[in-house]
Amino acid sequence: MENNNNRKLMSVNINFKHFNSLILFFLLISKTSLAEENHIQDQITRFDFLEEKFDDKTLKLYGKRTHRFIRPTKEGLRTKLSDEDKVAPIGFGPHFEIPGDFRITATFQIITLDTPSSGYGVGPEIYIGVEGGTSATIGRICRSDGKNVYKAHRATGTGKARKHSVRMFETTNMEGQLRLERKGETLIYSVAEKNDASFREIHRNKFSILPLKTLRVGSSQGDANVNLEFLWKDLEIAILPPTKMPANVNADLVVYLLIAIGILLAVVIFGFCFILKSNLLSKVKIKN
Repeated sequence: MENNNNRKLMSVNINFKHFNSLILFFLLISKTSLAEENHIQDQITRFDFLEEKFDDKTLKLYGKRTHRFIRPTKEGLRTKLSDEDKVAPIGFGPHFEIPGDFRITATFQIITLDTPSSGYGVGPEIYIGVEGGTSATIGRICRSDGKNVYKAHRATGTGKARKHSVRMFETTNMEGQLRLERKGETLIYSVAEKNDASFREIHRNKFSILPLKTLRVGSSQGDANVNLEFLWKDLEIAILPPTKMPANVNADLVVYLLIAIGILLAVVIFGFCFILKSNLLSKVKIKN
């Protein structure tokens, strides 16, 4: 009988070891999940263009003869076009791809912005595009009717099937920030004026979830010859954690639920082993 009790005690001790291993396993899962989320949150790349800075190893120029119109200066990255220059949209952007959810923010300062005689508007803008033709633009432009506006634009399809959606919001601001932020299938257009403490959402629209094929921070003459001069002060590209999906398909929720179930089972096993061991120890003491 004593040997049987000893064997049972050994079995209980082994179960305690299994319990400790189980707890350690679930803690490791939790720690790994949180570490991965924090790692994603830290994927922020910032470019400062003051004091003639331009990271040509990470950034590239878009457009023909762009180097003639964009140059680093002490005040920032200067874009200057005259009424004798008629060029396609020009600008700069990263060499790397931007997947998933993101937040793109750029600071601008307009120096000269003449009213165009025709076209769809002139001024600084952020343009993004994905495979298949879907694109979006946020800009601070002057239109041919003399109105100064923030532009929120989206285009889908290609060729004759291409469709455009444009919203305009009047402003007199000449200095501030433009922002595009994607959360799942939603693209949010936001602005912050010179002394604003926070961003103001001006529009949101449905957008593709595909990785960005193009990010161009630049300008457009809007099919018109016009004098345009402005500065880009900085650019920030943030890769955000994935947008939370509904609970029935939320991977994080499944992980945390499994952790909770595992901990609950571990507590039950621990309680059972503790009671069993206590009873066996009592019997051994009585025998002795």
